[in-house]
Amino acid sequence: MTVGATNMNEQFVGYSSQGRAALDPDKPDFCSITHFTGFSTSDDGTSAATPIAAGVVALMKKAKPSLTQDEAKAALKATAKGIGLVGFDQHSGAGIIRAKAAYDVVAVPAE
Repeated sequence: MTVGATNMNEQFVGYSSQGRAALDPDKPDFCSITHFTGFSTSDDGTSAATPIAAGVVALMKKAKPSLTQDEAKAALKATAKGIGLVGFDQHSGAGIIRAKAAYDVVAVPAE
């Protein structure tokens, strides 16, 4: 999975990773939020956005332990909030991940 970055106003951050990837020509797959204050005065870039996306995947795995990478990626892409062109675009991929929506897609209902 490749993660791009958007700011808190849901705008693509110009220095965010984009372009062809080694295993997939479409990069990024989706974006996560950056430019927020955390452990330092400015957490920014894909270095801040990627751990957020990883945390969302961890929650998804908690909901469905058998979740594969392909299933997680598909759920994140399918539920992303588009901010660019409809479908994939070179700046934001499928859009900004929506954690709750992706979680709900993979969560196994209690019996």
